[in-house]
Amino acid sequence: MTCYFITRLIIGSDAICWILHYMRKLKFRLRENTVDAIIASSDCLGLLAAYMAGNVKQRDRILNFANRIDRNDFYELDRYWLLLYELFRAGKISQPYGKVEGAFEILKKNSVTFLNLKAGFDR
Repeated sequence: MTCYFITRLIIGSDAICWILHYMRKLKFRLRENTVDAIIASSDCLGLLAAYMAGNVKQRDRILNFANRIDRNDFYELDRYWLLLYELFRAGKISQPYGKVEGAFEILKKNSVTFLNLKAGFDR
């Protein structure tokens, strides 16, 4: 099922997340053009929700997006901090803030997550 709302319309982050949540819950697979639209939107929460709902290839594409974020641009890092933190927490990326000690380590050490871990993020 192609998600018309994501691929054809410009919608807000909350709508993208709800659509992806229900697509995942109902076991609909994401199509590549849906992932293309979410990546093109550069929406942090949409990217995180797509990562959770996507297959291995789609997750790799989102990881590539995350790895292309300029680690020297704190504005960009802060725009995507939630995506970056959850990927870091899951062991998918290294600490993106470089020399800024403890930026994510304290959260991880205390098992902080902003996701429902039963949803299978770490798969």
